[in-house]
Amino acid sequence: MPIQVKCEGGSFANGNLNIRLGIQQANTASFNSDYLGTTGAVDRSNLGIILKDSGGSLVAANRFYDVPGFNNNQGTWNLTAAPIANAGTNVLEGDFQASATVVAEFQ
Repeated sequence: MPIQVKCEGGSFANGNLNIRLGIQQANTASFNSDYLGTTGAVDRSNLGIILKDSGGSLVAANRFYDVPGFNNNQGTWNLTAAPIANAGTNVLEGDFQASATVVAEFQ
């Protein structure tokens, strides 16, 4: 999922600023706070969502990262998301959902 960033006006009109992005979620997975937590009609405590960048590195929830290729106040952060189970547990079949917010930090 590409997250495209373009900043204009204000301090950005005077030159390039560094921007860092993060994925914020209050209720991370109970078994690993780096993963997004999930909910559903059945117990989802053993199911999370793992995020990785285009290089395959973990993108942990609630941490900030540089936007690769951020130049002239714009760039794209490419992420992949996949379900991940708590090791050694069974995950019940059924629907689940997760949501998070993309947040920006300017330097």
